[in-house]
Amino acid sequence: MKTVFIWDELQGELQFFVVNGDFRHLNNTYINSVEDEDKQDELNKILAYDNEGNPEVTMLTEFPIQEVKDGAYVVVAGFLP
Repeated sequence: MKTVFIWDELQGELQFFVVNGDFRHLNNTYINSVEDEDKQDELNKILAYDNEGNPEVTMLTEFPIQEVKDGAYVVVAGFLP
């Protein structure tokens, strides 16, 4: 099973990434929010930022439609500046 993340940084364009596993519980999780810190930490681990602050997941500019057609879950998550 895979999860497609719609990545929302509020001031930028939406991006997307795909990871293996079921991460539906992270839907509507935003890093830097006052909500559930455990979920934010889990989301940070999925992104695994490098030394320059770039996520190590492959960010896509187009929605991965085929992944969803193949059964992937879809969630919205992001970063609050």
